[in-house]
Amino acid sequence: MNGLIVIIDWNNQKNYYGFDGKDIWPNIDTSMVLNNGLASVEQFNKILEYKKNFKESRLLYIQISKAIGEVPSIIHNKFTFVGYDYGNYISEYNYYSLILHEIILGSREEFKAYAKYLNENLLFPSLDQIPSLEKTQIELRAKGQHLEDEYKGEEFQPIAVYSYIENN
Repeated sequence: MNGLIVIIDWNNQKNYYGFDGKDIWPNIDTSMVLNNGLASVEQFNKILEYKKNFKESRLLYIQISKAIGEVPSIIHNKFTFVGYDYGNYISEYNYYSLILHEIILGSREEFKAYAKYLNENLLFPSLDQIPSLEKTQIELRAKGQHLEDEYKGEEFQPIAVYSYIENN
């Protein structure tokens, strides 16, 4: 699953460039076609016009998969890879970044220990830490700790994030 999203940033997390935001698709233009909250790259120009309505917004292209692959050529030309987030993105109404809520904002030392691996965008620069992070989740659950994905049965996975290059 992959596509474009427009998000309004959390006011207190300006350095975090992941997919989790205060609002995704605020005041959505009903002429845009979304698939689970993701727009196709073919709608790029329409989405760019829509984004201009929101001063504190970002346009992202995200790839949600354990087998992250090639991106469309428009993404190579107009976006830059900013890192890997980790969590789930089910739709514009159901999403959760473990990096934002547990590593950056959370209180569990087991997760906070991963902060040293985050890049300047507060994301992982590679997939290298994902297996260890998944193991940490399993260990915490085994100890009876409540985690966001515990009751939903929603699989967490790496999410490649590309950010639109303004004035491109």
